[in-house]
Amino acid sequence: MPVDVANWRRRVMTSAVKAAGLDGRGLTSQSLRHTAASRGIDAGADVKVIQRMPGHADATLTLNTSGHLWPDRLDDVASVVSNAREKSLS
Repeated sequence: MPVDVANWRRRVMTSAVKAAGLDGRGLTSQSLRHTAASRGIDAGADVKVIQRMPGHADATLTLNTSGHLWPDRLDDVASVVSNAREKSLS
């Protein structure tokens, strides 16, 4: 049976936010999902792990939603590739 979002928000989310003493902070289920994803990325989780956390159907949705949260590692990757190249030439 589908969940009635407005009913769920009123009966579950609002009650939980109040019980935690966090009302008035504008918390939503979406903001909590985004926070969980960003903390997972900070912890080093890859896209497939983050995809499973909110239940995204595929990694494309995850990347489109949270891709900006992954650090730019281009310099790190270039360094590893360069080191591997130098090692292979020695």
